[in-house]
This record gives sequence, structure tokens and C-alpha cells, in this order.
Amino acid sequence: MCDALWSTDVTVTIRNAPLLREVTLTEHPSLTVDMAWEQLTTLSITSHEAEEGLSTLQQCSNLLELDCSLRDTGRSPLAIPPFALPSLRHLRTGGRSILPFLTVPSLTHLDIWGPGFSGEMNELTQSLHALLERSVCPLNQLSFRVPPTGMSAAEFHSFLAETPSVVDLQLTFHASLDLITILQADGVLPRLETLRVLYATGHAPEDEVLTELLATLRSRREIIEGRATLDAFHLLRPKPNRTALPDAVKDELSALENGGMCISIDSKLDFFA
Repeated sequence: MCDALWSTDVTVTIRNAPLLREVTLTEHPSLTVDMAWEQLTTLSITSHEAEEGLSTLQQCSNLLELDCSLRDTGRSPLAIPPFALPSLRHLRTGGRSILPFLTVPSLTHLDIWGPGFSGEMNELTQSLHALLERSVCPLNQLSFRVPPTGMSAAEFHSFLAETPSVVDLQLTFHASLDLITILQADGVLPRLETLRVLYATGHAPEDEVLTELLATLRSRREIIEGRATLDAFHLLRPKPNRTALPDAVKDELSALENGGMCISIDSKLDFFA
């Protein structure tokens, strides 16, 4: 692994490293790297110049995993047509959306996090739709950080409707859990089998916000034609805000567990993000 963290102008040249496969390039807007990008399989990169970052990615034809954040503040369209990363399976992205620039026919796992999407859900949904239409990829794992503000139930519904193939969903909430009820709607994620929720508590009485979550779990356990039954649920709450679950909530979760659902609460989870 190459982990570059310099803060001054510098050019790094890496040659004659035939075994190099994994590179991490983080907060270093003045760093220039010259290397054999095509041999990489894993790349984590933060680019403060979108065009420069995309130019680098175009050379990474053999990537399997990519964590990419475009940090430029400009919102003008970039005249860069979509390019293919044919082997990419895992994409994690935040900041300015990279989705309009990629074609990823092998993608199985998409992780979308902030900042950059709050208040721009229509743009994100359109970009996601175009990406999946271009790629025709076997996407089955989706991780999404729900923005604290600026997102309506209709926008969330439209976003999830773009990923009907997903079987494993991870949602991170930093505000109310009310959007979780979208999973009760007909046609939303019909193949969903595993739900993972990371919830930052402390924004409202927990017994109230968890009511929506429990209703959603019950709904996804119902036998409905054309929809998979939810088999596993994992809830993780950050320790500083963690309180004991109300007895009524624990009773409901126990009933679901007795009914065959695998449930994990506040234990170390194998989140795929």
C-alpha cells in the first residue's frame, strides 16, 4: 500500500513495482503521482480537481475496489463521456457524484455517503438510473447515508426504486427513522433479505422513532407474492448516545427472532461499507 499524506507541492513517481496493487491517496491537493495505474486492483482517492481525478481513473482499467471522492466545489457540467471500469465490483463514493462518468458492468456493491447529496436527490437518482442502465450490472448490495435534511419520502422512494436487484441494504440515519417506512411500500426492493441500520440516536425519544422501524420489520416478514421475506436485521447505535432498548421494543424483536429472523443489536457488525 502507498499512503500519501504530504501537504506541500510534490511529485511522486513510482515505477518498477510490479507487485503493487493497492494505493491510498487522501488529503493532498498539491500531490502529483506518476505510476502504473493499470496494475492497481484497489484505489482510495480524494481529488480536489474533478477532471484530474477522472483522468487518473480512466487509466485504472483493472480496479476491483474503488473509494473515490471528488471534492471540487464547482457545479458546472464536465464534458467527459462515461468510461468503463470493467472489473470494478465495489464502489464507494461521496462529495461530487462520480456516477455520471462510469460504466461498471461487474458492480455488485455500491456505497453512497455524504457530503454532497443533501438537497440534490433528484440529480443523484437520475445519475444512479443512468449508471445502472449503461452498466447492466449485478448490483445486490447498497449502502446509503440518509442526509439529515433536504430529503423527502418521495425522493427516497424514487431512489430505492432504481435498485430492485438489491438483497442487502445498509442505511445510515443521523435524524429521524421515519423514512424507513418507505420499505413497506409495494415494489420497493422486492428481493431484500438483509437490512442493516446504523442509527445515531438522541434526536428524539427512541421508543417513538423505533416504532416506525418495528412496523417496517413486521411488514417485510409478511408473505407477499413477488417479494422476498426479510431474513436478517442488524441495528448499530453509536456508543455515546446508546441507551437500553425499551422493554416493548425488546419484546417485539424477540417475537421476530422467534419467528425466524436473525437479529443483531449493538454488537460488532460485518457492515460491508
